[in-house]
Amino acid sequence: MYRMPGITRPSIIDRHSKRLFTLFCTLFFTLQLGFSDRAAAAPEWQAPAPHWRVARLEQDMERPNTLLVLFPGYTVKTAWSQRWAEALVARESIANQVREVWAFKGPDKVFYEDRELPIQASVETLGAGFERIVVVAHSSGAFPAHQWLQTIADDEELMKRLRGKVSYINLDGGIGQGETGFNQKLIGLLDTTYAVSVRDTRTGTYSANHSTMAKFASLYPEHVQHRVLEIDSGCAPAAQWCLHDAAINIRPHKRETFDLEKDYTLFEAPHGVSRAWWPD
Repeated sequence: MYRMPGITRPSIIDRHSKRLFTLFCTLFFTLQLGFSDRAAAAPEWQAPAPHWRVARLEQDMERPNTLLVLFPGYTVKTAWSQRWAEALVARESIANQVREVWAFKGPDKVFYEDRELPIQASVETLGAGFERIVVVAHSSGAFPAHQWLQTIADDEELMKRLRGKVSYINLDGGIGQGETGFNQKLIGLLDTTYAVSVRDTRTGTYSANHSTMAKFASLYPEHVQHRVLEIDSGCAPAAQWCLHDAAINIRPHKRETFDLEKDYTLFEAPHGVSRAWWPD
């Protein structure tokens, strides 16, 4: 058979090696992006009050009775918050630790001046069965989260029952002041507190509230741990507000800034849900 000079026919071994290499690369990047977790069924949501949704996950007596409470950022709609919650509990590593999820809407104003969320009403429904509560707040969601935690701390019975059983994760948010601020009284309620910011591994850029998270940890050095998530986010150089949403979505949909609706609702590869901040 005639062959053109310099052109050789690939061997079966070569083709097999290429297939193995392709399979290895696919598996590697899947694991790196966090899509290796087996997905769970989407929860069914109920609406006890405006701006607040509740979902009970499948009953499993071996699963810890943990409540996950989400406070999203400024102007995030309730439905978007639900999609974020669904993306989190779709991951087996988180779903195996959670029995119930609460998703609130984001504040109407940056500093949550209108106090529009049903904070008191939701705290009053806390059942006696929860063994642990994980509160996660992103951006301006930190302010209603602080009010929610403060409402628990001000209730003598709840404080006694939940002391040391609440974890608080502040995702590139604020510290606040007054009833929406973090304070010393909350330290007695919490067992774990993370102040989380993001650094892009390609550009070295930090998320918008990185300095605030560092300050938060410095104010309570024995109780608040500053965690910096190292992410190849795809954000443009100096795009701090794009990285701000990388605490929610590891590959934000806009390179220069944020797109709240997409970053909170669209988690198909490579836009995986961020969960490296989950408490140990």
